[in-house]
Amino acid sequence: MADLILEPTSTAQWQSLVRKASANMSRRLNEELESYLVFLLARGCAQTDLLERVVALEYLRGLESRDAARKERLREVGDHCLLFAGLFPHLARKRLISISYFVQLGCNAYRLLAETLNHTAARLYCDLSCTFVMLVDILHSMREQQGAPCLSPIEAMDLWQETGSEHALVTLRNYTGSRAIVTSMRDDPSEYH
Repeated sequence: MADLILEPTSTAQWQSLVRKASANMSRRLNEELESYLVFLLARGCAQTDLLERVVALEYLRGLESRDAARKERLREVGDHCLLFAGLFPHLARKRLISISYFVQLGCNAYRLLAETLNHTAARLYCDLSCTFVMLVDILHSMREQQGAPCLSPIEAMDLWQETGSEHALVTLRNYTGSRAIVTSMRDDPSEYH
């Protein structure tokens, strides 16, 4: 049974969960990425329409939009994909869409957003795009603090092969009871990082 973590505010609660999951993965987020992730979790978990959204359409609308609307839509797509892939993989499963699809779409949305912003703001979204897989891994680790894996063996295999997810590889090894997973069969994951 996992320890119950209690903090005085919901933001502090999310921060504590993110830090614990990061430590479990031997990863340390910089302050900017950690803050973004914590506030995304606080905002995103209050959304009740996650399942109704069609992210591909939102992405296309973002590409067709101009100026502030484009930036807002691309940010929303990146955020939505990060929540879907990392915190709510069961929602992707319900839609019969692979988690790696949301990873690829979210990475692209943040990358395109970074290309439209000034240097300071662009850096954050470039970092979000480059660390998207690691952030998903941290969110998966956070979900698993309750004790149950959040990925099925097939989802773990797909996510590892498509994105190079370290957490998916560990999950796959836990399912198989072996460290003998052939790593050469995976495509080059750098295109998603």
